[in-house]
Amino acid sequence: MAMIKKIRKKIKRFMRKVGKNILKYTIPYIYMSYCWFVWKTSKVQNGIVDGDYIYYPDKPAQYVAVLWHQDVFFVSYAFKECHGLTIASSGAAGEIIAKMLGMCNFTVFRGGSSKGKKRRIPVLEKFIEYAKDLEHRPTGITVDGSSGPIYRMKSGAIVMAQKLDMPLLTVRIWCKRKILLKTWDRTMIPLPFNDIRVFVDGPFYVPAEAEHDEEAFDKFHKFMENELLEAAYRGFKYYDKDPKAFTKGFPEGWEPKKTYPEDEEKESK
Repeated sequence: MAMIKKIRKKIKRFMRKVGKNILKYTIPYIYMSYCWFVWKTSKVQNGIVDGDYIYYPDKPAQYVAVLWHQDVFFVSYAFKECHGLTIASSGAAGEIIAKMLGMCNFTVFRGGSSKGKKRRIPVLEKFIEYAKDLEHRPTGITVDGSSGPIYRMKSGAIVMAQKLDMPLLTVRIWCKRKILLKTWDRTMIPLPFNDIRVFVDGPFYVPAEAEHDEEAFDKFHKFMENELLEAAYRGFKYYDKDPKAFTKGFPEGWEPKKTYPEDEEKESK
């Protein structure tokens, strides 16, 4: 009986390994093919404010792009010309994600954990040290990942911007025709033959006093979270008839306060 159990365990391990390899060498190519088709059949607009340099990796511009995890499906393909840096978990799923990111010209630091309690300062410090060795390389972070709660910004990206002396940019990708998955982040999957817009705003600089003043840091943290909420709402307002219907998970009582460039365009017509 003991021998049979050992054989079964070996077979299970072998099958798991085979399954992982199949996923690793199929999912990334399916992903790239789908994103290519969506991009080619869609009208894509870049609503960039003070950020025209983001698609030119040869220019001496570094920044930390922050976005909600909801945008994670399409953002790496949309920004593949940036040759950016990002982080992926060290687990099996992270290996597949890292391959997908690599195919989108991203340099991937492996070290994050899919479990929130483990993804703490030691990993962030290692990531920052890794980023310091890469000159003129933009960095992208999903600030409510990897497990939420949705629309709540963790502070790691701000710490990174401080340590690397980089500004922050907010990024939002939204579209007219989409599927929202029933996941914690309601991941957005754009459909082909679409109208897609990339909203980028910034740069936002971390105040010098935030390095030693916790109150100043918290104030800037809240400011950046609100900028990301504004970016999300901007996408809802641009494409959806009832933008308020998409704000589930926003802080209670939150209201938009910004006037967006496209609003001014409508008023001038």
